[in-house]
Amino acid sequence: MLISAQYVSLFKSMVRREIQAKYQGTLLGFLWNLVTPLLMLAIYATVFLAVFKAKWHMADQAQADYGLMLFIGILTHGYMAEVLTSSSNVIRNNTNLIKKVRFPVKMLPLVTIASSGVNYLLGLAMAFVYGLVQGYIHQFQGLIYLPFIIAIYVVTLTAIAYLVAALGVFLRDISQMMPVLITVLLFTSTVFFSVHSAPDMLVKIIYLNPISPVADSVRDILYGYAPDFKHMLWLLLASVLGCIFSYKLFCRLRPGFADVL
Repeated sequence: MLISAQYVSLFKSMVRREIQAKYQGTLLGFLWNLVTPLLMLAIYATVFLAVFKAKWHMADQAQADYGLMLFIGILTHGYMAEVLTSSSNVIRNNTNLIKKVRFPVKMLPLVTIASSGVNYLLGLAMAFVYGLVQGYIHQFQGLIYLPFIIAIYVVTLTAIAYLVAALGVFLRDISQMMPVLITVLLFTSTVFFSVHSAPDMLVKIIYLNPISPVADSVRDILYGYAPDFKHMLWLLLASVLGCIFSYKLFCRLRPGFADVL
């Protein structure tokens, strides 16, 4: 639907180019994808465990590693933040490609999602390795759910990326709104606190933010709990419907991109 088989090679090369462009001219290059999450995990673990001695409550009153839980939350939020920021200008930043008749413009938001997802996946890998080393992971059967959680989040981000990319062409204010929206998403999700520490009246509101069910499901899997199926299924349903709507809107507005640019 979104991308035909003949464009797979082009898609891969564009994702590779996007990733290389991020680190062009740097000494470590692609290694920054490993260094950055490692440094983040080390800092959070040190500051929140050794200094603040912060606590993170799980479903059965058990306590989790606050630094690790925060790390997963910031990773999940960071993925969305990067997609939002990149998508808002992805069409304008590729004006030369937009004006080519045969170029599949619908591929651009997907390239943004794929290239931004590299850091997220590597960060999650670091988190689970750290959890294994620290002895937090006692059951491995729950790991089977992790790909489904990530896939649902990707569908969510796809719906958002197509909508933001399409509107960003016609409304320059979209890119200016992104920092505010990203901050709102950060503080209205479970990035900094456990949902089990929040008042009951706020839980439903907190889970309207897609970052919350995704981050909490990953945390549950890491500690051997079942992921939040109820909220993840609702998120999947909303994301699929949103994806269909935003993709159709993108295709409808596509003919006018070149005129505006």
